[in-house]
Amino acid sequence: MLQQQTQSPGWRVLNRDVIKYIAITAMLLNHIANIFLVPGTLWYEVLVDIGYFTAITMCYFLVEGFYYTHSRRKYGERLLIFAGISQVPYMIAFGNSQLNMIFTLFICFMILVVQEKMMASKWRIPLLILLLLLSVCSDWAILEQEEDDNSVRSRCCPFCAV
Repeated sequence: MLQQQTQSPGWRVLNRDVIKYIAITAMLLNHIANIFLVPGTLWYEVLVDIGYFTAITMCYFLVEGFYYTHSRRKYGERLLIFAGISQVPYMIAFGNSQLNMIFTLFICFMILVVQEKMMASKWRIPLLILLLLLSVCSDWAILEQEEDDNSVRSRCCPFCAV
């Protein structure tokens, strides 16, 4: 006879999936603020600040996925495919030619690959520098704000500035 396992009275509320949904919601709020609200207003600042939770969370889960995935190659391919698919809507919504945040995550993924696979290679440092320079043209790079016609636009490197 099989015994029925009893579950402990406490249950976990914040598991990996719930945290991802919270991060996606925070990103949605950030995008709503950037597309529909006037910069400098209270709601704009609140929603943009809530959206900062997304980058930290997605980077954490990227590293977790890198170490726990069965196929890093397929993981990287999926990141690159979704980055490409989401690039056009990103450019339409934000009106710039930066790489979207999924490309940034892919670049971070590639940095992890280079760090792990090329530890003793003479190409390790040049490849890391190249990836870091490529990240300058992405959404989560260090950006300067430029005011133009009462709107704020992010400008990154001259190769992908609007």
